[in-house]
Amino acid sequence: MTKKIRILLMVMSFIGLFALLWISLSSIDNPGIEIKNLEKPEFVKVEQIKIEEAKVEETKEQPVSQSPAPQPVPRQVKQPPEIPQGTILSIPSIGIYSNIVSVGRLSNNAIDVPSSSVGRFNESPWFGNGGGILLDGHSPGVLGNLISIQVGQIVVVYSDGNEHQYRVISKEITGVDETDMRRALSAQGSSEGVNIITCTGSYEAARGTYSQRLVVYTERIN
Repeated sequence: MTKKIRILLMVMSFIGLFALLWISLSSIDNPGIEIKNLEKPEFVKVEQIKIEEAKVEETKEQPVSQSPAPQPVPRQVKQPPEIPQGTILSIPSIGIYSNIVSVGRLSNNAIDVPSSSVGRFNESPWFGNGGGILLDGHSPGVLGNLISIQVGQIVVVYSDGNEHQYRVISKEITGVDETDMRRALSAQGSSEGVNIITCTGSYEAARGTYSQRLVVYTERIN
């Protein structure tokens, strides 16, 4: 009996020692924790990737901001200059609008030219009375565009509340000493015409004037 008890106690002791040994081994560097610790950053990384992907998707879904379409610029309509009161020369096709003032002869027998207006030679007829009406002006200046006038274009004179219309029938350019003033003071093509004279060519400093003269001839049409 005693021998059996001793064997039983030895077996129990052995089992106890084995149990203690297993517990001790289980408490040393648990690999499951290490795996968990390794998986945690991987899990966080996956979540971060998912969050970034979500942000990208949200960005893709947002409408792209576009610059506003350019608004059409309102067209600027060029208005004709206000016609001054008095006697007026108007050549709409070349943009000439000017007062007409009276001019006479200078001491050297030349016809005076006003500084900024169109002059009517006071020895020529008045508008509406027939004959050749001579107008002059500076170029460059008030008559600077006269060189571009074309045959058939209309010249209008407003005088005494009336509108006198003339059609261009010819134009000629001559040397300063070759201008036919008798012709310039005569009606061409009809019983009444406005003839307009101005400078052109190159400036001659020695003489203080331009080398040529442009004369435009018109005939009355109303």
